Amino acid sequence: MFKILDMFCGIGGSSMGLFQACKDNNINASIIGVDIFDMPDYQFKFIKDDIFNYIEYTDLNSFNFIWASPPCQRYSVCKNIKDLTMYGDFCVDIHNILESSGIPYVIENVPQAPIRKDLLLCGEMFNMRIIRHRIFELGTFKIEQPIHKKHKPKGYYTTVAGHMAGIRKYKEVMEIDWSNNWKQLAEAVPPRYARFILNKYFGR
Repeated sequence: MFKILDMFCGIGGSSMGLFQACKDNNINASIIGVDIFDMPDYQFKFIKDDIFNYIEYTDLNSFNFIWASPPCQRYSVCKNIKDLTMYGDFCVDIHNILESSGIPYVIENVPQAPIRKDLLLCGEMFNMRIIRHRIFELGTFKIEQPIHKKHKPKGYYTTVAGHMAGIRKYKEVMEIDWSNNWKQLAEAVPPRYARFILNKYFGR
């Protein structure tokens, strides 16, 4: 059994992509998601807890792979957030914990976040109708950077934020069909990103 921990899991966009990658490789996966907020739409085993409290009573070495998506608002360029300092700054602490564990890991965040920029992914790389730039710090493994394709003209992509495009469109472009929570959709990682990364880790 390939055990995966998804820290700050949200509604589980990354978890779904990791699960899909395991299926691609005929690997039985056990996925646990941890988040401080209730996530009733999460599709795998869910634990509501502060991640640092969870780490205190959990043996991280029992996992084969760890994914972490610390809150990104503090590093966001969103103009609607007046006080970004109200959001936690967890990237450095999570990096230190995962780096010292020796377990293969991924830390995901927005391009301005203070993590290693080992990989950049964009929706256009997967022919998705979103841009959704995200950077990834990769622990114990490397992935060759895909070509960053030229973006199509304005109007082709959907911006997944607020209520601008509507929940149905958000679900369509993010390829997340199991939740109608617009706020969590706006914060989610498209499953394709995590699926791509774990497949590369498996050597596909």
